[in-house]
Amino acid sequence: MEFPDGIQASKVPSSSEAFFTDFLQISVNDEFRRIPRKEKKEEFLHEHFDQYYKGIKVDDAGYNFHYKNGKMFYAHGHYVKVNDLNATPTVTPEKAKDCFAIYKSIPLDSIADFIAELVIKEVPVKESDSVFLPKLAYRVYIYADYDNNIEIGFVDAHTCEVLLTEPVLAGYSATGTFDTRYSGSRQGITQNYSGAFHLADSTRGAIIHTWNLNGSTSILDRIELSDNNNNWTSAEHSASENDMGLDVHWALQQIYDRLNNIHGINSFDDNGFAIDAHIHYGTSNNDRDNAFWNLVDNVLLFGDGAVAFRPVASIDAVAHEFGHGISDLQMGWPYTGDRAAFHEGMSDIWAAILEQRIRPSSTWRIGEQVTIDKPYLRNIENTNDLNAKMPISDTYLSAQYNSGDNYVRSGVLSHWFYLLVNGGSGTNGIGNTYTVYGMSMDIAENLIIEAVFNGYLNNVTSYPTIRTSMVNAATALCGANSLLVWQVENAWYAVGVGTQPAQVTFSGPSFVCSSGASFTINNPPPGITIEWTKGPYLTRTSAQGSNPCTFSSIGSGSSWVRATLVTDFGSVPLPQKAVWAGTPTSPTAIALLPDDGVCRGPAYYYQVGLLHPYPSYVSSWYWDLQPPGVIIGSRTGSSLKFYYPAGTTPGRYSVGVKAVNPCGDSSYHIEYFDVIDCDRQEIVSFNIYPNPVRDVLNIEITANDAVEINPEAITELRIYDTFLSLKKQLTFSGSTVSVNTGDLPQGVYLIQFVTVEDFLWHADTMDAKQAEAIKQRVFWSKFDKIL
Repeated sequence: MEFPDGIQASKVPSSSEAFFTDFLQISVNDEFRRIPRKEKKEEFLHEHFDQYYKGIKVDDAGYNFHYKNGKMFYAHGHYVKVNDLNATPTVTPEKAKDCFAIYKSIPLDSIADFIAELVIKEVPVKESDSVFLPKLAYRVYIYADYDNNIEIGFVDAHTCEVLLTEPVLAGYSATGTFDTRYSGSRQGITQNYSGAFHLADSTRGAIIHTWNLNGSTSILDRIELSDNNNNWTSAEHSASENDMGLDVHWALQQIYDRLNNIHGINSFDDNGFAIDAHIHYGTSNNDRDNAFWNLVDNVLLFGDGAVAFRPVASIDAVAHEFGHGISDLQMGWPYTGDRAAFHEGMSDIWAAILEQRIRPSSTWRIGEQVTIDKPYLRNIENTNDLNAKMPISDTYLSAQYNSGDNYVRSGVLSHWFYLLVNGGSGTNGIGNTYTVYGMSMDIAENLIIEAVFNGYLNNVTSYPTIRTSMVNAATALCGANSLLVWQVENAWYAVGVGTQPAQVTFSGPSFVCSSGASFTINNPPPGITIEWTKGPYLTRTSAQGSNPCTFSSIGSGSSWVRATLVTDFGSVPLPQKAVWAGTPTSPTAIALLPDDGVCRGPAYYYQVGLLHPYPSYVSSWYWDLQPPGVIIGSRTGSSLKFYYPAGTTPGRYSVGVKAVNPCGDSSYHIEYFDVIDCDRQEIVSFNIYPNPVRDVLNIEITANDAVEINPEAITELRIYDTFLSLKKQLTFSGSTVSVNTGDLPQGVYLIQFVTVEDFLWHADTMDAKQAEAIKQRVFWSKFDKIL
């Protein structure tokens, strides 16, 4: 025997009346009306009662009693306790019908009839899904031949607010599996009617319906997209390109959910406007190679693709067109003049936001999945990317902007958003030098929501007025002179709108020694704290959050220091500042000396140099000869000139170099060579030109009167970069050669002439030993490659 909690088997009531009085203790305003029914078995009696309060039915409330041979054995039901509810409506049924129709975006003149029944309805309290309050409401159903007329509404009989809705048709909604064209296998809500599943969804606050125009341009010609078992496979739908409808339908559901679940936004207008999309739009190639928001019918249109595009149904394409709907219905922007550019720029912003949130892939490139002749349509990051089908302007009133159409001019707004999210520095198209610190997608998205859906961008007519509106929206979010306001202003300055505003700067040295170095955030905005982070070989010696903050080296190597500005609305990391910690590392290579040795005497001087690029962590170098020779000029540069006097004892000598910076010196790198006894003259030399070189380097071998150059002599030539990586190798005969350098990157290169043999020489001026030294000598030279 089962009864509600608190009823013991020994105290089972004898009748329903006793149950209501003794156990439910109903009030004088409560009434339970018995609903007659036929009994199927003589020994059993079953009673059902509906609950009423002050004569008004309480929806889904009542009790049921079951008797066997006259004795109650089971009772169950739902009793709604109603206290002091005003049961006299102040809204008429006609008004309730109108409120529900407006909520559902059903034109009033399309309504043929309606039902409005006064009931008491339990409504969930917004702060809790488990707490309900009884409300006096009209249960409204509208008779209208309209797409989204598939719900019953409960309209507050005092305020005309739509409290909640319920579907008209049981079993109407289902979850389908979509083999989409661009996003793989996905699941989405469909609806089952007329014997099949359709791309329709009434489970959200706005109806989402995806239609097939079948090559027409009129929505009057639209037909349903359907599937028999709700498993929408590629085999069934890709050949006809109907699978693009799966992409569109799934994307629209994801877009709606992102805006609604995170920001509380209900469709384009934040008021549940129906979302109608149509694929297979258009009769011409121009139609099919496009997608649109129809400003009259307020519907989305997607072409199949033709010459330049595949079916236009990727997530960023759908989000872009959805953005046009927001700009139209929420902000009222007409698609004329400069506001057409605003439309396109804002739609690219929505495309970036929603692609990043729904299916991240090349966030800042628009249309990368649907273009044919180019990798993508537009690049918001690199506005004049040669791989983009459509270059756009990143600077207001630049030459490109002034000569461009609405798409070109849209780049000012979309690139502003890119900089606000990611930061950047440089010089814009009108010569302004700028720095912007990226505020992250989270913060930038919240700003767009604030500006768009709280009216800041209504009635704007120029980019300067959009700038003012965005600054005001940022001020509303974070306060005047906040970090967000400053970056919004600096991003606008970066795209050429407005004067240069205040900015945070980060200063500090390039070297951190064991004695410590300070780093400072200059001009910090109000309301921030600073969080310091560091790279290897460093330790923080000041308190976290101090400004300035001191770091010391605990080793040697490349490192960094970063400051993150922490605000109430998020954290903003400033760019890392590269530093060198501690003393420099030792050099690793020196240009080699001649293999045949260094001749004695002031007529024979030599130059050695470092092969690596001059590193930033080195302030200077220090060279040393052992035993000491004669140094010509400075010993602290990146190369050294020297010779050994004629009376120097032949033998094994060395040249060493160490790096120097403000923290100290490195260890020496040492190379060894022989000082020899010879009376060699600089007989052979190499002339290279032009230097610097772009495409072709000319080399000419010259000799003095001591030798003649054999035109059949073979010379082996090798070209190295400064890391001694071999880049080119060739042989040539004679005294001249031209080398192609067009395929070499910009930089410094070394030339090694490995063997120079079979020169002719004059026996009366040179003995065999001298001639052999020339034949075996390895010559070096250097050139600069430019672009």
